This record gives sequence, structure tokens and C-alpha cells, in this order.
Amino acid sequence: MVESSGSTDNYINIYESALEEWGKQSFDRSIELFGESLKVAEIKGDKFFANKALNEIEIRQEKTYLNSLPRVIHVTLTGRCNMRCPFCYLDRYQDNKDMPGEHCREIIKLFPYLQHLTWQGGEAFLHPAFKEMILESINFPNIEQTLLTNGLFLDDKWLDLFQKIPKFTIVISLESIEKETYEGLRKGGSFEKLISNIRLINSLGEKNNHRFNLLLNIILMKRNYQETEKMIDFAIENKFNHVMLTSLYGNGSEFYNQEYLSPDESRIREYFSALMPGITEKAKQNNLYLDDRFTGTGKAEAPAAGQGAICFSPWQQLFIESTGEVKSYCSCVHALGNLKNNSINDIWNGEKIIGLRKNIIGRDYSLCNPACVEGLLDQNNLKLIYRRNKDGKCCAG
Repeated sequence: MVESSGSTDNYINIYESALEEWGKQSFDRSIELFGESLKVAEIKGDKFFANKALNEIEIRQEKTYLNSLPRVIHVTLTGRCNMRCPFCYLDRYQDNKDMPGEHCREIIKLFPYLQHLTWQGGEAFLHPAFKEMILESINFPNIEQTLLTNGLFLDDKWLDLFQKIPKFTIVISLESIEKETYEGLRKGGSFEKLISNIRLINSLGEKNNHRFNLLLNIILMKRNYQETEKMIDFAIENKFNHVMLTSLYGNGSEFYNQEYLSPDESRIREYFSALMPGITEKAKQNNLYLDDRFTGTGKAEAPAAGQGAICFSPWQQLFIESTGEVKSYCSCVHALGNLKNNSINDIWNGEKIIGLRKNIIGRDYSLCNPACVEGLLDQNNLKLIYRRNKDGKCCAG
């Protein structure tokens, strides 16, 4: 344990020590150390770490009005895309294609405090302010960034820019390694261009000794599920770090009705039961993290809210649509507000999000997505399990 020394250089160690104390259920000592870390970070003028420490204190004290600012932002800059994939849900953006400039500027104001920033779309490259926002974000090296893309806009200039960001993840969606199938599913796509860009990512990484974290997102459906092992091989060959297997997003379209692949269907369950052990071992041998969200393997350890897990997304993050609609997380059912009517700061401590925080503290999940309550949410959002003492005070186990 790091004791207080009065030094203005050890607040990061103090913060880490606070987390260790919390894990050992030394709750009072943990909050004391978070407070010490906050105080020293403020003396040093480190806005990022001061906000991080304050947020940890406010979560543990069950604050519903927060003085800390969001640490995680997901931004859908635009609904525009260079492809028209039949399984996409872009029609929800029909009324507003690009996020307005004033909303972009509001997001930029949060950069000093952000721990993680995810860019998605549509294609973020098509938004006129994307490059400006990336250039500004480079001034804040604490931000870990993730870009969701179809990969066709990646070139040496963009990749050189992204390499200036210490931790940058590129998520590429791919449904087939067969040209005809790929281009049939991704209307307007070029399989040759995609392969060329993936190779460019790896060659620049080797040349500059700065590798991106590469994630391959595979949406499984009736026409491609038998390519699963080949796509895992493709990921290994092209130096991906992470593969995620997911299902089609339910949008009620004719395509969805024709192509949806149910992991509960006996034939499909038997197919993947036979397949998964082999490809899981292959991935392990090649240092490839396999996140199987299709059959449910990747969700096995996620605690359910009904079992006492606290989702503290409403204390840490916002999901901002190009339409201006703001949620706490992408899977949240209810919007917290809209940037057309309110600022980010107003929404962050608005009536709706305060109500959501109060409900979660009180174990009322009526405003939550049932899937989250059942433990199907990314377990990174379910970090604290609270229990009540006889005196009514809250602590975590």
C-alpha cells in the first residue's frame, strides 16, 4: 500500500493503491486514498486524473448529481456511409445525416477528461469535422480511441495520423473472405481494397514500430456461418489481436428474416459445439482473443444485475448519436436528452439520468434494457457489487 508522502509525483500510485484497498474491502481507506489522489492531481493541474479520482469517489458514495465529467464517450458522427449493407440499421439516421458542428465542439471540450473515445457511424471518415477532431484529440494522450469502420478509407495519411495516438484500436467488420459473398453483402465495397488496406496497416506498424490493436467483427448469418473457421484463419494471418462473433442486429427487415441465424436452433448449436473447441485452441495458440458473443461463450462470466451487479455506465459514459440523441450506453432503452435542446453538461446531470442513477442504486431496473439485467451486457459495465450494511451504508463486495 502506498502511504501519503506529500509528494506531488505519486498520485497515480495512490490511485492504484486505492483500487487495491477497495478490492480487499478496506472501503474507508480506499475512499481516503482516492481523495488523496484527487487532491494531489489537482495540485499538479492534471485534469484527467483529478476527474478520474473524483468519479471513483462519487460512484462509491452513490452520488446521483456528479461533479465529475464523463470518462467514456461513444460518438456516432454521421449516418452517411459509402456502403449500403442490407443488414445495417442506418435508416434510423434519415432525418439528420451529420452531427452538427456545435455538437462536435461540445464533445471536444470533454477531451481533457476522457479515458476512452469510440468513433462510429456510418463512416466517421465522411464527417467534415472528423479530421479536426482527431487532430485535437492527439493533444490528450490519455484518451484510448477506437474506430469502427468498414476499412475502405484507411490509407497511409490517415494511418500516420492515428499512429500519433498512443492507444488506437481499429475495428473492421467482415462477413466473408470470399470476394463474391463479401461484395454481395457489402454493397459498394471492394474486397481487393479492403485486403490492401489491412496489409497496409500491418506494414506501417512494422515500419514505424507502432502497432494498432486490430479487431475483426464477424456478423454470423445463414450465408456465411460455415466460413467461421476460415475467417479465424484470416484474422491470424493478418495479425488481428481480437475477433468478435456476433449475431445479426434485429431490424425486422426482409433480409433479417431470411438470414438470421439462431444459436438456439439444434442444427446450429451442434455445428458450433463441434467447431468452437478447435478454433478456440487455434486462437489461443496464436495470441488471438476470441470473443464469442454468438453462442454465448463470451458472456458466461458477466454478472447479472438481478444478482446484485451495479451497472455504472450512467456514472461514467455517454453514447451520442448524430441526431443529437444521448443515451448512457448503446443498448439503453431510453434517451437521456438531445443536444438540439440541451448541452452535454445539462444532460449529464439532468432529471432523466439522475432518475436512472437513483433507480439502479435502489435495484429498480425498470428503465433498463432487459438484456442488461440478465447479464448479457459487456461485463466491463458491471464492476461493483454493492451490499447494504445494517446501518444503511453502502459498500462493495
